[in-house]
Amino acid sequence: MQKWEYLFVDANMYPFGNKLISLYVNSEEKQDWKQRFLHLFVNELGEDGWELVSLRHDSKYDQNCLILKRPKVEIIPAVETAINYKESPAVETAINYKESPAVETATTQAKSTFVD
Repeated sequence: MQKWEYLFVDANMYPFGNKLISLYVNSEEKQDWKQRFLHLFVNELGEDGWELVSLRHDSKYDQNCLILKRPKVEIIPAVETAINYKESPAVETAINYKESPAVETATTQAKSTFVD
């Protein structure tokens, strides 16, 4: 069964313009979006896979409440551990080693052994 994750956005706009006074995402203020445009923020969310499913506008206070959703991705525990440790020296060494000529040669030899 498909699972979803949701994002709740509260956006306060200037009365006669389309710039943001304040923007809250899941109750956390996004100060870097003050004085910017709501449609650009929603477009960025769309690029990240979020879909707008509800919009409520309160004209008295020029406040917009948006609800967005996207499919929830289940992270396998081993992958989550790898993500958490991706900046460790051991992981960096493994990544660099994977791209070394010796590994490439060994991989080519192994492939030719099993293919022939």
